[in-house]
Amino acid sequence: MGLEVLLYVPNVIGYIRVLLVLGSWSCFNNPVLFVFCYFISIILDGLDGWAARRFNQTSEFGAWLDVVVDNLGRSMLWTMLFEWGWLVSSLEWCVFVCNHHARGAQWKNSFSESPRWVQAVMTKDWLQVLGILLLAMGRVLCFAVEVWCIWSHVRFLTREDNQVERKE
Repeated sequence: MGLEVLLYVPNVIGYIRVLLVLGSWSCFNNPVLFVFCYFISIILDGLDGWAARRFNQTSEFGAWLDVVVDNLGRSMLWTMLFEWGWLVSSLEWCVFVCNHHARGAQWKNSFSESPRWVQAVMTKDWLQVLGILLLAMGRVLCFAVEVWCIWSHVRFLTREDNQVERKE
């Protein structure tokens, strides 16, 4: 494996993701374009790992690039949204440097000697399920509030005393 690794399909997807992150950053004040670019980047984040396995194009460079692009996207988001976002971003970069340098491309799988709570977060199985459940519950709650607001407004618009006032 030499420089041809730079043109592996998953790495090309990574380069596209960098362009999408830059596009998101440049159109931050246009919510539709920002969300579109950032959302496509997130979708491609799932696709690059699949492509690496599917085409047998896994590499240390690809593992490194994937995390770098993830961090670039999150750094951009944190710093654009919050005044203190640089701190979160800096911590993520420090963790990446410490873990990737010491453990290489398999750093995500090297937490067997870590405390159980660290292992649980790194495996992400339960965390992803919990996150999806919390987001789904939040969305259902918001939906209920939205339906109530709409129904309340419909009741307001169709109230009896409103009909009487219009006839006079």
